[in-house]
Amino acid sequence: MTSDQSQLVACKLVADGASVQTADGTSCPITHQGSLSNSYFSVPDVSFVPQLSMNLLSVGQLADHNCFVGFDDSSCFIHDRRTGTVLGTGHRRSGSPSLYVLDTLRLPHISAHVSSAASSLSPSTSSFAKWHHRLGHLCGSRLSNLINKGCLGPTSIESSFHCKGCKLRKQIQLPYSISDSHAAKPFDHTHSDVWGPAPFATKGGHKYYVIFIDDHSRYTWIYFMKHQSQLCDIHQTFARMVHTQFSTLIRVFRSDSGGEYLSAAFRGFLDSKGTLAQLVSGCSCSERGC
Repeated sequence: MTSDQSQLVACKLVADGASVQTADGTSCPITHQGSLSNSYFSVPDVSFVPQLSMNLLSVGQLADHNCFVGFDDSSCFIHDRRTGTVLGTGHRRSGSPSLYVLDTLRLPHISAHVSSAASSLSPSTSSFAKWHHRLGHLCGSRLSNLINKGCLGPTSIESSFHCKGCKLRKQIQLPYSISDSHAAKPFDHTHSDVWGPAPFATKGGHKYYVIFIDDHSRYTWIYFMKHQSQLCDIHQTFARMVHTQFSTLIRVFRSDSGGEYLSAAFRGFLDSKGTLAQLVSGCSCSERGC
């Protein structure tokens, strides 16, 4: 509490009739609240009480901020219980048996209820993995942010930590085994996959691409697309190139079950050429090395 409003920043009016009772029983109204910030002090939530004759600091509120306050015959000090950091120091006024004057104080801007909750959950040091599980498998970046703010006590950040449960939860199916089989002739089997959208378009405005892989030679063709709807036209161009340059037709066409491969126009073209369509649920041919 302070009686000098000029010391406060971000000062806001208190309109709920709050007051503080002094030692002689006088009730003094609190009119504003702000933060005290200068080269010696950084204290949030400071009340402006015009009737006070000096600045006062509550030991009880410091304790609520997870601080330890100590006194001896000549000085006082304030420690952060989580990190052991010295937050403030003061001296005992000469000629006064019980008055201590604070010289410096820098409180972290962490709300008391967050610190109390963290302390009640973890009276001793907890590992990064324990906090990850306690907080419902919180992602590493957000968990590290809480640790840096001091909300979880003296916990070390483990950048190499990996949670097996998180990986299993995000994995929708078992991995594919690498296939060593090859088609007997070129274009007996052709694999295809569409990728996109890219976060940035190319100079030509393309955000997608489609690849065609010959199972016999593993030779790969890539075509860029502005829209996924271009797949049917591009495949027709590819099929004509195969027929002209290699004098053959695509016998089996294998892809995942993406919507672009299920369109009536695309399926109709495959049927017109006598191409057998094989749809593999969840397959990404470019990634599994088909």
